Amino acid sequence: MPRFHRVCATTAALVLAVCLASMPLRARAGEPEAERVSVAYAAQESCPSEERFIGNVRRYTTKWQVVDSSSSVRSFRVVLGRRGAEHRGVLVIETPNGEVTQREIVAPDCERVARGLAIAMALAIDPEANISEVPPKTAPEPEALDVASEPEHPPLPPARPEDAGKEKATERRTENEKEKARGKVGAPSGARRPVLTFALEARGEVTSAVVRDVAPVVGAAVDVRAAPPGVPEWLAPSLAVGVRQSFPVVVDAPFGSSEFSWTTAMFRLCPVRFRFASGRLDAVPCAEANAGVLQAEARTTPAARRVSSAWFDVGGSGRVVYRIGQSVGVGATILVSAPFVRHRFAFVEGGVVSQAPPVGITGGLLVEWRF
Repeated sequence: MPRFHRVCATTAALVLAVCLASMPLRARAGEPEAERVSVAYAAQESCPSEERFIGNVRRYTTKWQVVDSSSSVRSFRVVLGRRGAEHRGVLVIETPNGEVTQREIVAPDCERVARGLAIAMALAIDPEANISEVPPKTAPEPEALDVASEPEHPPLPPARPEDAGKEKATERRTENEKEKARGKVGAPSGARRPVLTFALEARGEVTSAVVRDVAPVVGAAVDVRAAPPGVPEWLAPSLAVGVRQSFPVVVDAPFGSSEFSWTTAMFRLCPVRFRFASGRLDAVPCAEANAGVLQAEARTTPAARRVSSAWFDVGGSGRVVYRIGQSVGVGATILVSAPFVRHRFAFVEGGVVSQAPPVGITGGLLVEWRF
């Protein structure tokens, strides 16, 4: 009988020991398996090292492990650099099926950018990552990284909820700046318009404003445009000064023929400018005036002589210029003008040779180089 009791006691002790030994295994089996990810890191010397960045992410969550790049795991690419007076960081996450998401953070120093990307990476791996405070380490650091062996880098301060909010607000501001910059041709993000720009212009035109026939005209001008800061983009007044020169035009009449030429200085004022086609197409209404001389010379009469008359006209014009590059544009122009004096040319024997019309039209093509 005592022997039977000893056997029962021994058997019960063994069963209890097996149960107690299996409890930790079952608890460990219930824990989620760490996600296997690949990490690619590139940063300037003034930014945290790759080992330190990975160690910082591990401070927020340990539910991951780094493996070699593979098509079967998520990949995290981190790039830190400087852009002007600010530091910029980009986190690109690519899933095994090819889906890509990107996060961008801009801050005055690289330490803050790296911390923001570390929080973003931790939350992407573990949505329940504890970013309110630095959690105690629950798993040993990988020997290849050996974060604890870098005494030259101070430990990362605890991330606060307001820090995460600031990084998100900075990211939103960066995206807004990109959207605004998309409409500016050839202008980098955040670039401001120059206050003054200059342009050289060459034109080929025809005009009906001088004589009763159409006269071919060439012209050139220098244009100055102002873009005051803080005003709408369409409010960009410009002033141009140039010359117009007609080719000789022969006008026939019953008593003979005469040759006319027209030389003027041109003044143009354009108060506003409207832009289309993502800023490549400019439509500009203007006011113009021409001041110069109209010359006539009789050719087939015995008393042929050359006479000159002062010329002055005013009118309204429209210009359309299409940008084919950062500085070069091509376009068309049209001017409707009226002379102050309608000069009348006639032979002594009688008969009018030509007289300026009450309203004339001048139009043509132009090439512009703005700098």
